[in-house]
Formats: sequence, structure tokens, C-alpha cells
Amino acid sequence: MVSGRFYLSCLLLGSLGSMCILFTIYWMQYWRGGFAWNGSIYMFNWHPVLMVAGMVVFYGGASLVYRLPSEAVFANSTGMLVVAFGLLVLYILLASSWKRPEPGILTDRQPLLHDGE
Repeated sequence: MVSGRFYLSCLLLGSLGSMCILFTIYWMQYWRGGFAWNGSIYMFNWHPVLMVAGMVVFYGGASLVYRLPSEAVFANSTGMLVVAFGLLVLYILLASSWKRPEPGILTDRQPLLHDGE
């Protein structure tokens, strides 16, 4: 059976993860210029926030829930839902960090021997 210390540690780790997300949002908003979704350079500011949220907090929480005993079927299915939500966040992360270059505009992601055509 799951003890009270386990729930207390889950609460502590959840609040620590929420603080990490809030500090990352604060850092991107006030030190890096804010957020955008219009294709400007501020669109990349979503990348660290979603990386911390998806890869650190949600994946960590899902692995913690998944490690519960097999009797906790509801908790294990909840862990799978958290992993699915983390994958959704990672998909949004990929959409915000990688975009197709517009024709005629050279970016720093093109090969070094690119002839500019």
C-alpha cells in the first residue's frame, strides 16, 4: 500500500516542478523579451518553457505515477495520460522551434556550402 510519505513527496515534487515552470516563464517574459506565435524571433522563447514542462515536470510526474503498485490501476492509467499530454506538449515544442524557411531567406540552419538559390 502507498504510504503518506509518498503522497507528501509527490506534493513536494509537484510544487517544485510548478515553481520551475513559473521561473522559466518569468525568465522568458522579462529577460528574453516575451512570447510570440507569429513567426518572429520571440516564438523560440516557448522552447525552454515547453522543454521544462514536458521533459522535466510531466515526464517526471508520469514516471512517478507509473511506479505505483500494480493494484493502482487508476494511477497507472493516469500516468499514461500524463505521458500522452507530455507528448502533445513536445509536439507543440517542435512546431515552435522548427519551421520551414521562407524562399529566398537564408537562415543559420542551412548548410555551410549553400549557394543561396
